[in-house]
Amino acid sequence: MTFQIRTIVSLSIAVIVLSLLLAGPSTAQQSQAKPTETLKSMLKAQVFGPEWLLSKGFNGDIDARNWRRLAQKLATPGSKIQVVTFGGSVTAGHLPEARNCSWVEQAEVWMKAAFPAVRFEVLNLARGATDVTAASTCWYNHVPANTDLIFIEYSANGCTRLQCTSIMSPLVADYESLLRRVMRRAPNAALMSLAIFAFYSHAGTAQNGKNTTIPTPYYNTVANGKNITIPTPYYNTGEDMHAVLARRYGVPMVSVRDALYNMMWDESALRSALGYGRKHIMKDDIHPAFVGHDLYGRGLVAWAMRYILTRELTALSSTAVNNNINNKNNNFGKNSLQLSLPSPVSPIAAREADGDTFCAEGAWFQKYVVKSSAAKDGWQWFDETTPINLKYCDHFNCHRLGYRATGAGKSLDIQVATNNVTTQSRLEKRALVIFFTRSPFKDEMGIARVSCISGCSCSPIELDGYNDDFYATLGAGSTSVTAHPQCLVRVTILDKSNSGGHMFKVDGVAVVPYTDSNPLTPIDKLALQGLA
Repeated sequence: MTFQIRTIVSLSIAVIVLSLLLAGPSTAQQSQAKPTETLKSMLKAQVFGPEWLLSKGFNGDIDARNWRRLAQKLATPGSKIQVVTFGGSVTAGHLPEARNCSWVEQAEVWMKAAFPAVRFEVLNLARGATDVTAASTCWYNHVPANTDLIFIEYSANGCTRLQCTSIMSPLVADYESLLRRVMRRAPNAALMSLAIFAFYSHAGTAQNGKNTTIPTPYYNTVANGKNITIPTPYYNTGEDMHAVLARRYGVPMVSVRDALYNMMWDESALRSALGYGRKHIMKDDIHPAFVGHDLYGRGLVAWAMRYILTRELTALSSTAVNNNINNKNNNFGKNSLQLSLPSPVSPIAAREADGDTFCAEGAWFQKYVVKSSAAKDGWQWFDETTPINLKYCDHFNCHRLGYRATGAGKSLDIQVATNNVTTQSRLEKRALVIFFTRSPFKDEMGIARVSCISGCSCSPIELDGYNDDFYATLGAGSTSVTAHPQCLVRVTILDKSNSGGHMFKVDGVAVVPYTDSNPLTPIDKLALQGLA
């Protein structure tokens, strides 16, 4: 039924588009933006993949926030379109799987073909093996205020073990916080969520004639003398909770899972639909090859953009809309700061809404480390990103910088102002956040204790650098801290380890304002019990 409705809507839009193209632009359109000509140009730009498959990945039939404003700017010759992207390694791109591209660049290829009269500037804030926490706490601060379009991808990293299936999940709350913070920082930006998927398989072992599923990727098992493959469950993703948030905030979503899940374990179906098998589309269970990046960017994302912008450019082609686009009563003609954000969905996100954080992570972190402590205990400034990766990935967030040392008892001191955060008066508390590197390998990362030494006070916490999640190796630990202009924090490597090693790497520090005074409904409390 949904596909039939979408088909009818698409056909209706197509009829309107055809009549507008035949009629040509009006005088009013020629003097301002040129939506009809822009629409014609966009429809000529080719997307990669069959229409029926690309349409399955689109979940954006909503009143999309700021997309008409974006359409108007795309239709204005000479405009500069500022694009920002967030995500993990799939969005950062330029890995051995596809050295010369990412889906972002393939989407940019389509945008340049579709809108040749404007120019695009892309700021890629993605970093491999990270979940959404660093983006919502730190990297949103790098978004230019005049950004026009923001892509967000975080449905796999940190979410492949059911960590993101509850509205009470901290990672789901961080996703909502990221949405709210980028909307406040770049109030005119249109947003789009890209939900990637980890297409790995589970093993099973035959016991008493029954198959027992175990969470080990890359395996087949034997049942009744036959090899079988058990796909990872359809629900093993963060996108279903993210979709709730996307709809709440007017953010269209593109789902790689919805488009490809039924075919990813069926080689003949893949080849029939795309002309390529799985090995040509994916280099492993999560990272695309060039064809996969092209399918994500110039296929799924481009199709979704074309669908939304066809509707918006068609509306802009109406003389009435053009005459009223700057009318003070028209929401698209107003600064979006005047359009208040809805109340938060996640009670955990509501604790931080709508405060701004202080963060010093990566290259910015070095300034806040007490150099004498680093020198005394041999903490070295270190970039985990290999030179070969940096050769291909040249945006600043490809670097993975921090202070690293090996040996129990070694301490690193950090001085930060915990009183200096832009906030609302109701956010009366502060959380101290320490970012650190986690590793899934034995005999590497150890455990460190974080404590407040002078100026401020906090409850000590321990951070474990060993974690077997390959998809999210930038960890974050937090503790409540008092406000002080010179808060001295110490990170000390302990004489215990779950990996067998005693190395530790500190990547950054942040201060996040929050409140504990928000009331919880009985349903909220039930959700919290379910998470526990």
